Amino acid sequence: MPAKAIADAKEVSLRLLPGVRALVTRHKGSYSTINLAYKAILDGMKVRNLTAILPTREVYIKGPGMIFKGNENNYITEIILPYVEK
Repeated sequence: MPAKAIADAKEVSLRLLPGVRALVTRHKGSYSTINLAYKAILDGMKVRNLTAILPTREVYIKGPGMIFKGNENNYITEIILPYVEK
């Protein structure tokens, strides 16, 4: 998860991930269907002759709240899949 500042707590561990070339997509909807977004981005890589590398990244733009769950159909998750060219 992106952070604006360095946390000063024993329970939190931060590390800076290196910059990468990546394909990015946004998934809107329940986490139970996020596999469809991964399939789409992997299909896009195949068409472009790219190979996915780790770690992948997920940015939770809108998700369940701490008190109220909200409408899971409105959740927004950005999927960032780093790659190398074959």
